Amino acid sequence: MKYRPLPIGISDFAEMIRKEFYYVDKTPMIKELLDNQAKVTLFMRPRRFGKTLNMSMLKYYFEDDRDWQGNRRDWADLFDRLKIMEAGESYLAHRGQYPVIYLTYFRKVREWMEEEIIYAELMIPNKEVRYIFSEKVQKWFHEKRKNRDMHPLHDAVIAKDCAVMTEEINDIFGETISYMDQNEFYYHGMMAGLLTGIKGYTVRSNRESGKGRSDLLVKPIRRSREAFVIEFKVTKDFQELDQKADEAIRQIVDRKYEMELINDGYKYISYYGIAFCGKECVVHCKPYE
Repeated sequence: MKYRPLPIGISDFAEMIRKEFYYVDKTPMIKELLDNQAKVTLFMRPRRFGKTLNMSMLKYYFEDDRDWQGNRRDWADLFDRLKIMEAGESYLAHRGQYPVIYLTYFRKVREWMEEEIIYAELMIPNKEVRYIFSEKVQKWFHEKRKNRDMHPLHDAVIAKDCAVMTEEINDIFGETISYMDQNEFYYHGMMAGLLTGIKGYTVRSNRESGKGRSDLLVKPIRRSREAFVIEFKVTKDFQELDQKADEAIRQIVDRKYEMELINDGYKYISYYGIAFCGKECVVHCKPYE
């Protein structure tokens, strides 16, 4: 019988299998997860009881993993001799089909009990991990964006057609985003990606201008054309969307975010306030005077 070393300190599933460490097959949990169809599953284990390894296993099974050229990475061989292969074709069909965000670095902010149920609020603990998280989300989002015609949205920006902008953004977010942090940081990144590529325009992000930083500046290459200052707001109350969009425009005016554009020779400058709530938004515009 071949000796298999114990996987001390090993938490990557691929390394575990390919280097033939001793492994207790936990792949039946994949079938259990698919059978349960729960929106959220919480794994409760003490430290060093294999949570990270199991998360890694799920990632390799479910993730549509691709290299920078879009070529698919195939991890199917990792599961060849494991129990999940006996589950049937309906379960195997889920292999490599989904975007997966895999992080283990969360910190508990607070804990409370309601009706004998313990709740915990978690947060991403530092800027470095938050950056990795946002990059993963935005990379996947921008890959999805490549398959969509962006001309209706771009044309609506130039035409100051708020109704079409609202409809297009809501439609795009509804098709592509399954997770939202309810944080302006994420919407900012997504919108910068959506507006990049408007013909004859460049998009500048977080520029110091006036009494603070504007979220986005959309600048035409020719200064005789109209430029745009865009500010974002986020709310958890759908009923506040219009109010927050107006608030964003007032912030542009009060803090003079247009000053960079004026100093750069632009005469025609309009303002957009965009408010988000989950996957939905409202767009308001203040045309140049």
